Amino acid sequence: MPDQGTPACASCHGAQVQGAGTSPRLAGQPQEYLLRQIEVFKNGTRGNAPVTTAVAHTLNADQARAVAAYLQSR
Repeated sequence: MPDQGTPACASCHGAQVQGAGTSPRLAGQPQEYLLRQIEVFKNGTRGNAPVTTAVAHTLNADQARAVAAYLQSR
């Protein structure tokens, strides 16, 4: 969602979202796992990644599902 200033997952997780540096692989992860991670970043249970936390707050439920489905398909 570049129009909202939301950075792409690939900016931290690598071009193919396979992980980069300390950022874990997102590609191919189960959709339910990814949705749960978005939720824990959103609700503050997990806060060790400020960029991911900020991104999670920009996603509504439909957008979160779309992101998780896309990442699972990678």
